[in-house]
Amino acid sequence: MSAYIQFFVRNENAFLPISIYSRNNALYHYFDEYTPWEKIKPITRPLLNKIRDDVNEDILYHQKRYDRAKEMKEYVASMNNSMDEKMEWIENIEATLGDCCEEIEKAECVKHYLNFLDDIIESVEYEEHIDHKNYLYVGIEVGSPTVDDIVR
Repeated sequence: MSAYIQFFVRNENAFLPISIYSRNNALYHYFDEYTPWEKIKPITRPLLNKIRDDVNEDILYHQKRYDRAKEMKEYVASMNNSMDEKMEWIENIEATLGDCCEEIEKAECVKHYLNFLDDIIESVEYEEHIDHKNYLYVGIEVGSPTVDDIVR
């Protein structure tokens, strides 16, 4: 059974869904640590910044891994092993390079979504009739939340 993370906009006491993602999505991975189950919590700029820091750390990790794999590929090419051994090593290294690129791409997509959420908060920040600190919400497996489902 797959769990889902849901994002909402609050309109008075109603919570309007804006997106939903399965556990297989990178957004789920990054928000999971900060998101309640069967409840919702406000999305704030400090929360977005924490998650952005996590994403940037992962990008840096995968970039370093990518760089090490490229160096290893050059080293393997200069080794005195048989061509078959070299090709096996290079295939494994190519797989690692591909994995790194994929992880970086996923993390970059998460950063775009974080920027989107940040833009929403910014767009309502100076609206007197909207509480921008309690405008966006996130929850896992929450269904149709009410104000009673809010945790801080």
